[in-house]
Amino acid sequence: MNWSDGYVRLLNYRYGIVKTIFFSFEFFFEDTAYDGYREENLMWNPYQEAAKKLGTPAYEECFGYVPILALGGPEKVENLKKVKLKEHILLFSALAGAI
Repeated sequence: MNWSDGYVRLLNYRYGIVKTIFFSFEFFFEDTAYDGYREENLMWNPYQEAAKKLGTPAYEECFGYVPILALGGPEKVENLKKVKLKEHILLFSALAGAI
């Protein structure tokens, strides 16, 4: 996700999706508190399962698929691992290219 020009946008490299999910930051925390919203708009389920199994990622970490999806890795919760956020973004953007 990113916040630019007053909008909150979801960037999904796997599917090449850039989608505005909030037209202001005003209701961000309120709306994301609902499971249904997270499941529908943020593809939340696999990450919630990974957090139960692996624990919450540290500040500079995230969950990433291993092997990386751009290399043909399966999109399964079993393949989610804690990875370094910055390095993971650099890796998959180098392999998959820009959205």
